[in-house]
Parts: sequence; C-alpha cells; structure tokens
Amino acid sequence: MKSDVFQNIFSEIYSLTKRIVCEMSAAPADSRPGPVQLCVGECRPELKARSSQLYSFVTPTITGLSPSRGPESGGTKVTIMGENLGAGSSVNVQFGNQTCEFFGRTMKEIVCYSAPSLSGVGSVQISVSVDNAQIRESLTFEYIEDPTVLRIEPDWSIASGHTPLMVTGTNLDVVQEPRIRVKYAGRESVNVRVSNS
Repeated sequence: MKSDVFQNIFSEIYSLTKRIVCEMSAAPADSRPGPVQLCVGECRPELKARSSQLYSFVTPTITGLSPSRGPESGGTKVTIMGENLGAGSSVNVQFGNQTCEFFGRTMKEIVCYSAPSLSGVGSVQISVSVDNAQIRESLTFEYIEDPTVLRIEPDWSIASGHTPLMVTGTNLDVVQEPRIRVKYAGRESVNVRVSNS
C-alpha cells in the first residue's frame, strides 16, 4: 500500500510501541489489497515495517431498509441492508434532518432508532455516510400518525388473570414490541403477553 494514502496522524492517541492512529485520504481508483507499510523517518529497510494482514478499500452500498415506516414520535428500530457497511470507523444515518440513533452494524446492515419527525407525517429522505463517503441511494422512510387505542374488550377480568383482551385502534401494526400494563388492587403487571393479529 502506498504511503500517500495516509493523511493525518493523530498524535493525541498515539501509544508508544503499540499504536499509531491515522486518517486515510481518498484512494486511487485502481487500488488493490496490500500490506500496510510504515516508515520511521526515511523508508530505508531497517526503518520500515510491513503488516502481515492485507488492507483493502471497499465501496459501501445500501439496498433497502426494514421497516419502511413508523410513528411520528420516533423510536422505530430500523435496519438498513447493504454491502460493506461495517467498513470505516464511523457511520451516520439521517432521516431528513434528524439523526437516526446508532445501535449497531455489521458488513451487511446498519441498525438505528428513528428520531421524532420535525414535520409531522410524511416521507423523508434517508442519507447514509461512512466516514467521508456519502452512500448514493434513494431510500425513504414514512412517518405515520402515532398508534392510538380506541377500545379494549372485555373491560373486566377474573382476579387470577389469563383473560384474553382485544385491543382495537389505529396504526397498531407499527408497534414493534407491544406491551400491556395492568393495575389491579394496587398491584401492577407489566409483562402481559401480547399476541398480534
């Protein structure tokens, strides 16, 4: 690997004999995998070290996301799929002008939580960047009205529980992890089992 692909050396996080941290500049289009070469001062053989591992430049791409819609209050766990998404040192996902809170990533996906919508319901453009690379792909996420509960049937239960409840409302299908909290005689149950229909 040519030495001119290294741009900045971060001296503040340099660790003597253990670690050198640097920022890469743009790689030539014809770059191929190769070892990292480090020179101390002049690049004479006695002042040069080469890595045993090969370093390669890749191009991150995105192919889709799931789910593609969620409540306008935010909090939807969104998975963005693609290739080489684990490359680089940092990633940023924007839903419109809002940052999607980062959760984790692999080479195949990025997971983040949608922020509340600033403009109410409607579609927003998604932009993804890995380090300085902006991934060019037209993806949108649709904010819909928050779920509402209109009716719960029946409105009674026996004291020992196990009574099936039917909850009717709007946009309940976007609730990813439904929870029902029940209070009775000063006692509270928060882990009521929910079966979607």
